[in-house]
Amino acid sequence: FLDRNLARRTDEILFVKIENDGFDLGAQRRPNGKNDLPKALEILQARKELTPRPSSGSEHARYKTLSLRDMTGTPLKEGNDSPSGIQGGNDSPSVKGWQAKPDGVVTHVVAKGKIVESSDINLSGDRYRETAAVQSQWPMAPIGDLCELQNGRAFKPTDWEKAESGGLPIIRIQNLNNPQSEFNYFSGRVDDRLIVRNGDLLFSWSGSRGTSFGPHIWIGNDGILNQHIFNVRHNDSVIRSFFYWMLKKAVEQVEENLHGGVGLVHITKGNLEIIEIPLPPLDIQRQIVAELDGYRKIIEGAR
Repeated sequence: FLDRNLARRTDEILFVKIENDGFDLGAQRRPNGKNDLPKALEILQARKELTPRPSSGSEHARYKTLSLRDMTGTPLKEGNDSPSGIQGGNDSPSVKGWQAKPDGVVTHVVAKGKIVESSDINLSGDRYRETAAVQSQWPMAPIGDLCELQNGRAFKPTDWEKAESGGLPIIRIQNLNNPQSEFNYFSGRVDDRLIVRNGDLLFSWSGSRGTSFGPHIWIGNDGILNQHIFNVRHNDSVIRSFFYWMLKKAVEQVEENLHGGVGLVHITKGNLEIIEIPLPPLDIQRQIVAELDGYRKIIEGAR
C-alpha cells in the first residue's frame, strides 16, 4: 500500500490502528485468537477503492460509492450530522473524515494539510484523532475562548537560590504533586504575569500520566511560575472550580490521544486551546461543582 500514484491522487492520509496481531505478548508468542490484521486489510483495500481515480477523456474524477456497511461490516449513521460519517455518490461525492472501531480496529482520515500545520510532524494517528461530537444541552466552547494560558519561565540551575535569599519560591511540577516538596527560590526581577497567587488555576502541560499532568489549584504562598506549567486566567463566563473539573476531563482525552513517553505526556498550547468543553450557565456550573466535590469527599473518606 506504499503506492506513490495513490498518494498523488489524494490529499488525505488514512491511519489504521491495530491492537492485536493474533499473538500474545509473551516470549513464546502464542496465538490468542485476537487478530485485527484481516479487518485492517479489508479497510485498506476499501479505502483504496474509495480514492478518486482520473477517468479517461475527462478532467473529472471518478469515485466508487462505498457505504459504511462496506467499510466496517456494521451499518453506521451517515450524513452531515454524523461527525465520523462518509458521504458518497456516483457523481459528486464528498468524502469526510471517518472513524470506526470494527473488531478493535480504529481508523480515521487526516488531511495532509492538517499534519503539516505544525513543524512538529508526527505520523502517529492518535495525535490527529478528533473525538466525536459531544451530546450536550449546553453550548460547547474551545478552552482558548475561555482563558489566557500564561506559560512559566525557564530557570537555569544557576538561577536557583535558597530561602535565605529573600526571593520568591519557584513553583515547579514537583511542587504541584507534593506540597511538601522542597522549593528553589529566585530573588531577581520577575514579570508580574509569572506570579502565582493562592487559588490560581494551573495546568501542567508536560508531566506524568495520572499525577502531575493536568490541572491543579495552587494552595500556598505567592510564587513564580516555572516552565511546563500554564497559569489559566479565565474570563467571567466560567467559574474556576468548574473549569478545573472540565480540564480534568479534557486530560483524559489528551492522555489517550497525544504523544509522549511510556509514563509521560505533553500538549502544546494550541492543541489545548482547541479542545471544547460544555459551557452551562454559571448557576448550573456551581451545582455541578457541588455534586462533583461531594463525590470526591466520599471517595477520599473511603481511602
